Amino acid sequence: MERDDLFGPGLGETQRLLLATLKRRGPCTVAELQAELGLAPATLRQHAQALAASGLVAREGTRRHGRGRPEVVYRLGAAGEQLFPQVEADLLRDLV
Repeated sequence: MERDDLFGPGLGETQRLLLATLKRRGPCTVAELQAELGLAPATLRQHAQALAASGLVAREGTRRHGRGRPEVVYRLGAAGEQLFPQVEADLLRDLV
């Protein structure tokens, strides 16, 4: 399956990586996404906000790690979950 088949046109590679990471890892902070993807925090924040504006990503709340400002936690939004095929039913049917 080609990437455009899964995500459709209009999303850049960084946005696709961010969505795939959130699907694989679940809710993440920008710092966790940075450790996983090796991209600058400002870049990740900008992409997460753009994806949130289209409903693909949602802010789940915040996490506190010591002093300072709490970190925003991002997760896949409802529209983002729909980008990934649900194959559990097919897998279970094949196992039976």
